[in-house]
Amino acid sequence: MAAYHEAGHAVAAWTQKLTIYSVSIEGNQQDAGYMIHEDSLRPSDLLFSPQSGRTRLGAERNIRVALAGEIAQKLFDPSSVEDRHGANDRLAVDTLLSALHGAMHRSLIDAHFRLLEIETKLIVSKYWSVIVAVASELLRQERLTGVRLSRVIKEATSHWRLSRDG
Repeated sequence: MAAYHEAGHAVAAWTQKLTIYSVSIEGNQQDAGYMIHEDSLRPSDLLFSPQSGRTRLGAERNIRVALAGEIAQKLFDPSSVEDRHGANDRLAVDTLLSALHGAMHRSLIDAHFRLLEIETKLIVSKYWSVIVAVASELLRQERLTGVRLSRVIKEATSHWRLSRDG
């Protein structure tokens, strides 16, 4: 299940045009896997300019990436998802949305979350065959570098006429 979870993160990061350094299902006691990617926010963005368009768009990109793991895992096998699987991802999402809107605006946070969740479900659905290809490669290799991941994605999309933007 970790392979689909991490593949979901990786493919979502690719659709958001973030550089991916590595993705792995080599787990530890806290996590079943991980993905390391470029952050679309600078550390000071949320602190000094949480209302700027650049900050909002960067946070939304990160949120889609965070949401995609559990969504992909759930699409692969709904019964495999436990609360603990996406706990760190959900915490990151809530932290970003609270920073954007202020913790006191819960209804706005919830509405923004629902919108991003819908967008992410559409991304996962559209790129499901790519997620399956990445998950399969993760099951074979356990860890993929960004370069290897790019090759897997390129192979999985080579028959497509449209780019990832289309």
